[in-house]
Amino acid sequence: NRFVNSIQIESTFEGLPDMIWTEMNMKIFGGQKGLLTTRADGACGSANGQFGSNSGQAVSAPVAVNGIFACEGGRRVCETPAVSISTKGAKKKGNKKSKTSISLSVPSSCSGIKSVSVLYPKGTKVNGKLLKYNKKKALKKNLKNVTGKAGGKRLLVTDFKAAGRNGLKIKNVLPDGTSTVSIATQKSAVLLPYKIFCGAITGKGKTKKAKVKKCKNKLVSFTFVITREDGSVLRYVHTMKAGDRKFK
Repeated sequence: NRFVNSIQIESTFEGLPDMIWTEMNMKIFGGQKGLLTTRADGACGSANGQFGSNSGQAVSAPVAVNGIFACEGGRRVCETPAVSISTKGAKKKGNKKSKTSISLSVPSSCSGIKSVSVLYPKGTKVNGKLLKYNKKKALKKNLKNVTGKAGGKRLLVTDFKAAGRNGLKIKNVLPDGTSTVSIATQKSAVLLPYKIFCGAITGKGKTKKAKVKKCKNKLVSFTFVITREDGSVLRYVHTMKAGDRKFK
């Protein structure tokens, strides 16, 4: 065996008897310290077999690698990040202390995250004044209005900028190998439309209950645009029911 480049190994079998045979099996041990692993994009590669006989005949046969769950499902996993979202004060109109918390992660085997932007539900207002920072003025208090973490790197409001009317974007390129990103806002730096979260329902009795029930089943969408280390861009939409207990 020998490495032919940084991602492939070559196994050569010499001195085999000159006999007719139709099948060869090779077992490679896996695990965390196994010889082979999946590619950065989670896709499976192929094994290229080249055979030569004592009589001078030769044949080449590339064969797809399959039967590995992590490899077969790797692409799907990398394109379906784990997302957790919660709010506090979103159900109250004009709540100046409303907060949001978002975490996004992909397996470490996927291509690392280089940049992220998140589009909050339609009707959300991003307060640009609360994103500005100047250490010589009163705006110094804005430093923690938007915070977060990218891998092991802490993020403050100076690392973010508004993305359109209802979005936030991390301005800087994230550290290599980043697989987890979190974003937290406070003091209504990101003000969600309270009506979405059933905070504007009026009426009494059965009529109100019916309206609340219908509202709780409405879907709320958060859209993530993720640029990865391999240059690909993933647009992922995460939906939750308006009545989810994480929305307060």
